[in-house]
Amino acid sequence: MQNLKRNMKINPHVTVVPFLVMVDPDQCPTTADFKYKSADDYTYYVIGGSHSAEARRQLVKEYPLTPYFKYAECKVYAGLTHEEAKLLAWDHNNDNDYRQKMSCIERIRFFHHEYLDALQKSGGRLHPNLRRQCLLEVGIAVDESTRSEGLRKYDSWFQLAFRSGEVWELQDRIFSMWERKEVKGQRSKKAKLDPQVEMKSKSRKSDLIIEELPEDMKLLPWRSLQGIKDERLLVSVLSRVAAKEFSLDEMVTEFQK
Repeated sequence: MQNLKRNMKINPHVTVVPFLVMVDPDQCPTTADFKYKSADDYTYYVIGGSHSAEARRQLVKEYPLTPYFKYAECKVYAGLTHEEAKLLAWDHNNDNDYRQKMSCIERIRFFHHEYLDALQKSGGRLHPNLRRQCLLEVGIAVDESTRSEGLRKYDSWFQLAFRSGEVWELQDRIFSMWERKEVKGQRSKKAKLDPQVEMKSKSRKSDLIIEELPEDMKLLPWRSLQGIKDERLLVSVLSRVAAKEFSLDEMVTEFQK
């Protein structure tokens, strides 16, 4: 809770998934009974996002004159059964985990699909707010007041994601290799066990195998692609990374040449 509260204090817009709230069933048994004019008079129960709601409530007490903490987007439900409410809460937690724990590769791939979808819908012209919208979708708070220079620090993601054809296919192949720990010079880390599982495995002879996981891919080597317009050069060097001839560090050296 304290970490969440601190994050919200630093960035009031960090919560991008709407809260799920249910109207008190005694006041509003079904959606048909909901009266919009009386919306402020109902009692609501938070069924998805309760930790964020509590953190926001504490921040309102600490900073009563700060408007950011006083408002939140909510989805309102009425007439839910107990099981339906539990299912919605479970789905909401999964949505939050998805946005907060996406790896670097997952974000790039997500941005890429958004890019292709935008191209298809717009006939080849990208909306100027596409980058801002992509960032919001993965839980990075940027709003209409964030100027273009405030978005530049995310350019490394977009210069990889907003590609197509052979260059993208090679990039994506290298991403898959990274996930399989097949990139030349790549380091791994051991997975962390749940403490209870670890104690059980130590208390008896166990054939439990702790797999080494790939570290989250860093963007720094990929920044060497920025500014290179010659697709033949990009394809040539990326092909050698995909063939395990170059590590990512050696890829940087080649592009610097």
